[in-house]
Amino acid sequence: MPRSSRVTTLEAVQRETDPISGAEIWQLTSAPAIHTSIYMDVSYADASSRYILYLRSRDSFGPVEVWRHDLQTHRATLVCEGVSRWTGLTVSPDQRVLYCSRQPQPGRLEVIATDIVSLEATSVWLETDPAHWLMECCATPTPDGRSLVMSAWLGQPHLWGVLRFDLPDASWQVIHEGGDELIGGNALIDPRGGRDVLLQINRGAVCDEEHGVLVGVGEEGATLALLDIGGGRLRTLPIGTPHTGPCGGHQSWAGASGRFIANVMMTPDPQTGREGSIAVMRPDDAAPRIIGYGFQACHCNASRDGRFYVTDSVPGARLHIGSLETGRDTPLCETGASLSIPQYTHPHPWLTPDNRWVVFTSDRTGIPHVYAVQIPERLLGALAG
Repeated sequence: MPRSSRVTTLEAVQRETDPISGAEIWQLTSAPAIHTSIYMDVSYADASSRYILYLRSRDSFGPVEVWRHDLQTHRATLVCEGVSRWTGLTVSPDQRVLYCSRQPQPGRLEVIATDIVSLEATSVWLETDPAHWLMECCATPTPDGRSLVMSAWLGQPHLWGVLRFDLPDASWQVIHEGGDELIGGNALIDPRGGRDVLLQINRGAVCDEEHGVLVGVGEEGATLALLDIGGGRLRTLPIGTPHTGPCGGHQSWAGASGRFIANVMMTPDPQTGREGSIAVMRPDDAAPRIIGYGFQACHCNASRDGRFYVTDSVPGARLHIGSLETGRDTPLCETGASLSIPQYTHPHPWLTPDNRWVVFTSDRTGIPHVYAVQIPERLLGALAG
């Protein structure tokens, strides 16, 4: 069980109102530490969108703490300590449970399930062999909460794969193996049916003998594939060259709509001819629909109701919000993030389940902090048309 010190503090600074969108921007953290919005493939919030989760650490290398911020009272509460950075972090599709993991000793992995509202926590211990596994991405849960899937280095040079942890019986299995192209696989289970795992294939990636990254992705860019959760067939999708511009490797399921979104380099939409940088598709579509016009999307997240998306853009790290139905989009606010080498300089924006807030990271003060921008209701209404 994690130590439950329940340290709390009051933190919030009302920063400004964006002059274009009218959105109010709050800085949620202020202590001189590294604070980061968790990677944006899911919404790290409870179902009511009152509580949001973020990470805090003293440096770039050590373990991190998970904190919860109350958007009503601005009280921040320590949830868990000693977490292995991004490893195993995810939220259940019903927005009820936070999953995270830590590895206190070689060969043993603790998976912690915490109720986001009550903060009651339970742990499952798994014996991991080989002991040199490196779980290097966020996890993703099945809708029933029985299993977690995540990408991992499998303990041998140039051998990467996808693991499935079955929590009720504390067991695991490798459901897919491959070479260096599976580094950063970001395996994401479709929250609608729980069978399809969206997997990132980083074509041209090269690692050294100690699994250090030499080339994250080659000139061809990434593509996406679907893997059956039982370890069945792998189906490559028409995302990335030659079907679209190169895929940037940031994707998100659009709730239980059966659709997902991914960022691509500027690509003409096959129907309208307009150039955009967000691909939207269902697994059986012959080609993606292209939206996100006039800006280059970077880190994109789809809303839990499947209606909207938010993304930061390059250069400049401005946030844009848009409708998956109409294709309309608009700038939301400037983040001031530097978009530099450390991940904590990237905004990684995501929408709360009620579509009222976007949470993101910015190092605008010189120290990375977590921010929340409140979306004007009229803005979403205009986008949905």
